[in-house]
Amino acid sequence: MSTSEQEPVHNLHYIEYESESGSGTCFVFIHGFASDAAEWEQLCYAIAPRHTCYMLSLPGCGHSHFPEDFTPDADALAALLKEFLTQLPYQKKILCGYSMGARLALYTALYQNPGISGLVLESGTPGIHNPAEKIKRIEEDNALADTIERLSGEDFEALWKSREIFSSQAALPPGTAERLKERRRRANPAVMAEYLRHFGTGVMPGMRNDLGRISVPVIIITGEKDEKFTRIGTEMCGLVPDGRHAIIPGAGHNTHLEKPADFVNLLFNFSENL
Repeated sequence: MSTSEQEPVHNLHYIEYESESGSGTCFVFIHGFASDAAEWEQLCYAIAPRHTCYMLSLPGCGHSHFPEDFTPDADALAALLKEFLTQLPYQKKILCGYSMGARLALYTALYQNPGISGLVLESGTPGIHNPAEKIKRIEEDNALADTIERLSGEDFEALWKSREIFSSQAALPPGTAERLKERRRRANPAVMAEYLRHFGTGVMPGMRNDLGRISVPVIIITGEKDEKFTRIGTEMCGLVPDGRHAIIPGAGHNTHLEKPADFVNLLFNFSENL
C-alpha cells in the first residue's frame, strides 16, 4: 500500500491510499459535518490492502479551498463530486458517505450519474419530505448557523460534542476521541454556518420520492443506539430497488469510528458481491 496526499482536484483536496492488490475497485469516502478527509484514515489502513481508497475534503474543510464566490448547496457539491469520480481509472467505484456526506453521496448518485458501481450510506437521510417539517428544520439550521459562525474553534468543538446524537462517542478509545476533537477544532465555524444554510437537511431538496430511481446496489449502515437514523434507514431501504440495511450492534451515529472492524467487514462483503 502506498500513501499520498494529493493536490486539489476541482477544489477537492484528497488523501489516497493506493492498493497493490490490483482489484480494480476503489472506495471514495465523504466525511460528515465539521470534519475532513482525515476522518477516514484509520479505517482505510484496514481497507487499502485490498482496495484503493480516496478520502475527500469538501470545500472549506481540511486543506480544501473555499472560494469566495462558492455556495455549498446540493447541486454545486454534487457537481464537484461527479467531476472527481469520473476521472478515476477504476472498473468499480464505490461511493461512501457519512451523515452529511451520505446525503451528498445519495444526491450525487440520483442526479449526477457519476458512474459508480455501489453506494454506501452511513447514518444518512433523504432529506425532509413534509413541507411544515422542512420549514421548521430550515429555521433551526439558520439559527444554529447564526450561533456557530461567531464561535472560536474550541467553543465550536465543545458545542458540537455536546449534541445528544453524539452521546455514545463518550466510549471512544482515547486516541480516536482526541483525533475527533482535533478535527472539529480545525473546522472553520463560518464555513460550517454556510453549509448549514445551503446544505442543511431542511434546505436541501427532499429525495424520498426518487429513491426508487437508484440504479446501483446500496448498503445503508446505522448504529443500534441511533434509533432515529436506524428508523430512517429502514424506511429508505424499503424504497431502494437493490438495498440492504445493516445495523451495527452497540454503535451510535458514527459507526465507522465506534465499531470500525464491523464497518470494514460490511464494506468488504458489499464490494465482493457487486
